[in-house]
Amino acid sequence: MKSLQKILVITLLWITLYTPQSAIAQNIQYSQFHHSPIMLNPATVAMKNEMLVMLNYRTQFTQGGQAFSTPMFSFVLPFISKQDKTSGSFGKVSRVHRWGGLGVSLLQDSQAAGDQTKLQTTGGHLTYAHNIDIGGLSHWSMGMQVGYFSRRLVDDFTTESQFTFGGIDPSLPTNENLVGNSVGFATFSAGTMVYSDDKHARIRNYLGVSIYNFNQPNVTFFERAAGQNTDLLPSRLIVTGGVRVLDYEGITSQITLQPNARWILQGQSSQLNVGVLGKIYPKYEEDPYTSLGFGLWYSLDNALILSFEYYNPHFIIGLSYDLRFGSSLPFNESNGIPEIALAFRKIIQHKRKLYRTSID
Repeated sequence: MKSLQKILVITLLWITLYTPQSAIAQNIQYSQFHHSPIMLNPATVAMKNEMLVMLNYRTQFTQGGQAFSTPMFSFVLPFISKQDKTSGSFGKVSRVHRWGGLGVSLLQDSQAAGDQTKLQTTGGHLTYAHNIDIGGLSHWSMGMQVGYFSRRLVDDFTTESQFTFGGIDPSLPTNENLVGNSVGFATFSAGTMVYSDDKHARIRNYLGVSIYNFNQPNVTFFERAAGQNTDLLPSRLIVTGGVRVLDYEGITSQITLQPNARWILQGQSSQLNVGVLGKIYPKYEEDPYTSLGFGLWYSLDNALILSFEYYNPHFIIGLSYDLRFGSSLPFNESNGIPEIALAFRKIIQHKRKLYRTSID
């Protein structure tokens, strides 16, 4: 039984080594894409009047016996200043002006075979975005992002050359032209977003496009030669948008409904998620920042995504589950993928102070 388990581990590691790395890693995405702004579009760090400290976690078990886990820690800070304008009706008007934002993230993507971690990617991003008011409550945000990652194979990995009838002999040569068990690389990304918000600075409508890894770094573990053993990480194009179609206000409560979508194209693969996010604000007049949310998305790769979230002025809880279906799932897919998002938030109020000027 132990020998069979070792054979399985070797086989999965072999697939890991000889499958292009771009196909199995650095395509890190969360189903709750509205709770992972740094991975969606660099421009999003300048889109809200709130500071966020967030933890995302996603885990996945495949039919082939592999396990993936992806935790990410992120921090988003908007840059806000007071802006004074003169109004013919009110005189001098002071209001909050969000002119930019900064984002920092740290993440780790681990791939395990059997009970051992075999491949691990660790790194982070530094993101900056600039925000421009384009009229009324409409804005245009542009962001840039730089990242650095290290991809590492465990020290005790084995290959088929080290397998004997009696088991594994680690003293035998691997017969692989590996330059080492780790490789580091930098990524550069950019994005833009046009959006509008309501009087409480909550996003109503948005449309954005971003491109990640546009420098296409070489991520191979093997010895590099001119024109050989190159494994370029393909650029990832993301187009996303949403429109609030329902904005019902009752006596004390509010209900909103926002259909949205995310399309991802990376290399020869693509993914499209289409769905709707609804929110209920039970005490809208007293507290427009506390809500219950329910989401439902359909993914064209045969998945139904269900989500539940709770917001209040101080923290956010988001839970989702990818329910996979179909008669034949790919070898590297699982039937269900849970995901959690936890965040501390500090809202910077969208206040206005009015000073009526005297008229002689």
